[in-house]
Amino acid sequence: MNKSSFSIESLNQSIIHLRSPYGTNLVKLDLVNAQAIPTEFSIGEAVTVINHAPDPAIAGTGADDGWYEIKHIGSGRTLRAKHQEVRC
Repeated sequence: MNKSSFSIESLNQSIIHLRSPYGTNLVKLDLVNAQAIPTEFSIGEAVTVINHAPDPAIAGTGADDGWYEIKHIGSGRTLRAKHQEVRC
């Protein structure tokens, strides 16, 4: 399980854009099932992204594609994102 810190650049019901600590990378993650966004998740807030990698024994079968846990540092509240990363 890998962890990385980011700040929220923008978000809506289906997508969150995160900026790396030094502002060099912008990452777009697709949220799972149009989740309700907790009020703590606002632009500029710090979050940690935890990579829950797919189980190698069943990777590619669709049974476990892995996912990202986006955790708000101040409150501990979380969002879940699909296991894909697209750089903007």
